[in-house]
Amino acid sequence: MSGKITVLCDALTASLKQPTLVIALMRMAVGVGLVVGPEQLQERRSIAEIGSRCKSLAAGRSAELEPMLLLADPWLLVLIKPSGLLSQPGLGPELADSLISRAQGRWPEVRLVHRLDRDTSGLILLARDANTHRALSAAFAERRVRKTYLAWVSGVPAARGGWIDQPLARITTRPPRYGVVPLACGGKPAITRWRLLRRAKGSSLLLLQPRNGRSHQLRVHLAALGHPVLGDPLYGDPAAAPRLQLHAAGLQLLHPATCKPLHLRSLCVGDGLVGVDPLN
Repeated sequence: MSGKITVLCDALTASLKQPTLVIALMRMAVGVGLVVGPEQLQERRSIAEIGSRCKSLAAGRSAELEPMLLLADPWLLVLIKPSGLLSQPGLGPELADSLISRAQGRWPEVRLVHRLDRDTSGLILLARDANTHRALSAAFAERRVRKTYLAWVSGVPAARGGWIDQPLARITTRPPRYGVVPLACGGKPAITRWRLLRRAKGSSLLLLQPRNGRSHQLRVHLAALGHPVLGDPLYGDPAAAPRLQLHAAGLQLLHPATCKPLHLRSLCVGDGLVGVDPLN
């Protein structure tokens, strides 16, 4: 590899405590060309490790909710958000902790490009300058980013795949809940492609690719299909799993600066989703 190293964090083994998963992640990163040179070695660590030397970053925050750094270059960062951590701060001090606030403790210049629900884990892109932020935001808005999710759902679908084309709108405010609402009544278009990957006793693993980015789109669509995500506290049975079984596992886009294809994968999730390759 000509002195290059993988983009995975040096602290990954200690954080995950699953050596076989670390090996799989490293092979995955090399396979898609996500490598950096030795001069960028200082970026290859978890935010938790950085926070150990920057007490203001980690003070009063759970180490279990530390994002992992997957990729860093002069223009962007790619983090893996754990389930249970907000993408950005909410209202009130109890909702102040978030992925972006933790990341800005190390990289003050970064800006959030897109969001994931608090209980959804997976890939998050951060921009390191205004031009990159505008370019990435436009790519998401214009649907030039291919997003792939993995979800364990209740039951087994009759088909092996298909499309869910149902408009969505907010139906309650506290807590915010969304539902299928006709376009004539204020619903916004929402389309999700799904494919069955695995069957298990009473549940299934699905690959999901949303065409839109509506709030709670995947969760509402799957519940409407009759197969809610396991562990979903709003649209399913929260007791069915220890956490929401939804993971943002893949992103495909053109790099905003180099214009080269950027294929990002995250296998870094537990509870049955380990080792599933979303881009294979």
